Amino acid sequence: SDKYAQAKSIAMWIATHIAYDNYTYAVGVGKDSGYKSSSRLKQGAQDADTVFKTRIGTCEGISDLYGKMLSLAGIKSQKIQGFVLTGASSLADAKHRIRSESVGHVWNKIHLSDKDILVDVTWMAQGQAGQGSQRLTTYQKNNELRQIARKRPTYGYRSDYFDFEYKDRQKKGEYRFDQHKKLLAR
Repeated sequence: SDKYAQAKSIAMWIATHIAYDNYTYAVGVGKDSGYKSSSRLKQGAQDADTVFKTRIGTCEGISDLYGKMLSLAGIKSQKIQGFVLTGASSLADAKHRIRSESVGHVWNKIHLSDKDILVDVTWMAQGQAGQGSQRLTTYQKNNELRQIARKRPTYGYRSDYFDFEYKDRQKKGEYRFDQHKKLLAR
C-alpha cells in the first residue's frame, strides 16, 4: 500500500533487468558506433511494451516503461524531456556549455499524495549514468552484445537517482535542463 515503496521497487526492477541500448542511442545522435542498432530492438521502437519484451532500450523507452508500470500500480507520473550536462564547475559554466555539449535525456517525476519525487531509472542502472558522453569502444560494443545474448541478465543499480534533488546533483557537477522550461535547478 506504500506508493513510495512501490515506485522504488518498480524502478529497481527496471534498473536491474533492462539493458541500455548503446547502438540505438548512437544511431539516434549520429555517432558512428560501427554497428547497426541491436537486432533485438529496431531503432525507434521505444514503447513500453517493446522495452519490456526485449529487455533493452534507451532513456526514452526506459522512461516509458517506468511510467506505464507506475500507472498500472495506480501511481501518477510524468516524463520530463530535457538535457543533462555532467562535469560542469558552476551554473554559469553549465549554461555556457549546454548549447554545444548537452545530450537529450528523459527521466520521470512521480506525484505522490504528500510530495513529488524525481527518478532517473536509466541512470539508476549501474554503469549507465553518463551514457550521453560515452564513446562506443570495441570493449563496450562486445560487452553489450554479451549482455543481449544472455536470456534474462540482471545488473546492479544506483539508488542515488531515485528521489533525487536537482541541487544535490549540481553539487556533483550534474545539471539538468527541461526542454520545455528554463533551467530546472537554481
